[in-house]
Amino acid sequence: MGHNGDIGLFSHLGQLGLNNMFTT
Repeated sequence: MGHNGDIGLFSHLGQLGLNNMFTT
């Protein structure tokens, strides 16, 4: 459960970061 949450959190943050990089 903890691992799953971590992966989800990282995935969300990663997607946001990538989106920000591409949009900027």
